[in-house]
Amino acid sequence: MSSSEGYTLLYEGDDQASSVVSPNNEQCEALCRKRCKKARHYVAWRTTCYIVAGLLSTLLVISFSVVIYSRMDPYLSLHRGRSWSPAIDVLDYELVQIDRLGTYRHSTYAGPPSPEQDEAWDKLVRPSFFRASREEMERAGESTDDAVKIADGGYVTELGVYHELHCIRHLRFYLYRDHYYPNLTSSQQEYLYVHLDHCLESLRKVVMCHGNSALYSFKWHGDNEPRAAVKSNARSVCVKWDSIESWSYSRTLPYNYPLRWSGSPDGLA
Repeated sequence: MSSSEGYTLLYEGDDQASSVVSPNNEQCEALCRKRCKKARHYVAWRTTCYIVAGLLSTLLVISFSVVIYSRMDPYLSLHRGRSWSPAIDVLDYELVQIDRLGTYRHSTYAGPPSPEQDEAWDKLVRPSFFRASREEMERAGESTDDAVKIADGGYVTELGVYHELHCIRHLRFYLYRDHYYPNLTSSQQEYLYVHLDHCLESLRKVVMCHGNSALYSFKWHGDNEPRAAVKSNARSVCVKWDSIESWSYSRTLPYNYPLRWSGSPDGLA
């Protein structure tokens, strides 16, 4: 008989047949229900796996983000709430190992006065002043009511770092006052005391503001001298000076540029 009548061959080519009865409707429905139940269980299991995997992935991303943010937060906080500056977008940074061992060595800017040293300092502070527009002043949060105006428009301004360099330079002038101030009068001496005290206080605030956290250690200054000298191999994140200097030179305002002054009859200082 053919297989359509309910018989199947045990093996292909076998001349013996097995009488396999075709299943009835109830058996088919039971088989379908069983298979459907298994399918539903599989779908539910797969859906649960997807949900758990999604939750774990989300938790992992959140945890990773928290770790990254917590590490970056000290750096982000440096700029959060910081006043705007026209030079803020041009600054570049680098890791620098500052020479802490050169305590008693003279650089281009240190040591007894010399023509080369004076020339280096002159170049360093030359682009101190620049012209800022009213829009730049307002964006930086600076009042224009009492600001010094330039005769042909704008306001006299400088970056904070140049004020700090100015203070360092004038403290150095006073250290070598016999060379730079050979004939000081009592009134000039009094003015310098007030000015340099202001400089010292400004520098104190800046140093404490930046709060250098590099680790310093000490070594003996000499074999026969029981004095300790500071030393450090620490690296610091520093502004690339070229990025400040290039911008400053591009906007520098010459010294003795005509200014407007309310106390002058023609309005010029």
